[in-house]
Amino acid sequence: MQKYTVAQFIREFSTEAKCIAHLAELRFPNGIECPKCEDATQHYLIEKRKCYECKECGNQFYPTKGTIFYRSRTPLTVWFYVVFQMAQTRCGVSAKEIERQTGVTYKTAWKMCQLVRAALAEGDFAAMEGTVEVDEAYVGGKPRYKGQSRRGRGTRKQPVVGLVERGEDGSVKRVRAFVVDDTKRDTVLPLITDNVEEGATIYSDEYSVYRPLGDMGYGHDWVQHRRWQYAKEAVDYETGEIVSEEGTNPVHTNSIEGFGSHVKGGVTAVHKGVNPRYLQRYVDEFAFRHSNAKKETPMFTAMLSQIAVAGQLSATLP
Repeated sequence: MQKYTVAQFIREFSTEAKCIAHLAELRFPNGIECPKCEDATQHYLIEKRKCYECKECGNQFYPTKGTIFYRSRTPLTVWFYVVFQMAQTRCGVSAKEIERQTGVTYKTAWKMCQLVRAALAEGDFAAMEGTVEVDEAYVGGKPRYKGQSRRGRGTRKQPVVGLVERGEDGSVKRVRAFVVDDTKRDTVLPLITDNVEEGATIYSDEYSVYRPLGDMGYGHDWVQHRRWQYAKEAVDYETGEIVSEEGTNPVHTNSIEGFGSHVKGGVTAVHKGVNPRYLQRYVDEFAFRHSNAKKETPMFTAMLSQIAVAGQLSATLP
């Protein structure tokens, strides 16, 4: 992935006009189509009103309309800087840090970050295919008193079920994750059937919840973590033959476990804990970042592009 530096950001987005122009370009790469002229006409920027005016009929168009920036009193330069900061690390940035760096109130910083996360959650919801890894993670800090909570599936922490679709080279292609109330079969299996195409190959650990997948139209194999097994060769269990390439161990859940590690580390180290009510938004942010980590497009550019095309979001968050 290419790096997007602070110097680049200052050079490209130092003024409101530059931010508006870039937003309009992202939303309308083929030119702004005037609803009155019913054609892509030439438009001129009216900087004070943050809008474009059609040269032919004078109709005014606001590039921010339909985005999280619409009717916000916070300058676009600050909005873009918030997105830039959220894209700089694998674990994101806290609202408190945004408050310190931009000078906005903590309430404004928190709401801006939440709106960005909500926009990142929108995207391609096509079913995952090919090879998919599934695993659960348990998010939360250490218990206040010793013995309050066990590790693993007996914990009181918030469970999150994650899915990773592998690319042809075995790298992470897409990530989806869901905050759930529990990790019982009736909770986990519907998430898999809703998000993974029938016929895909699913790799998991030995958790008994996943055992029915082989009878549900999926190819299913697993590793046994209790026996210190973390990767193994792929085997056709009907014939007993090894079907993976020699020297490779494709059956593992290392990719989804790595994602879970980033989520747990970011929530505890960067955000100092997250209310379960809002955890899904943070998980969506981590999923977007993880899905785009190996792409050539800089993370800031990918985030800004997604925010520009995301649908109209409510400005009032609970």
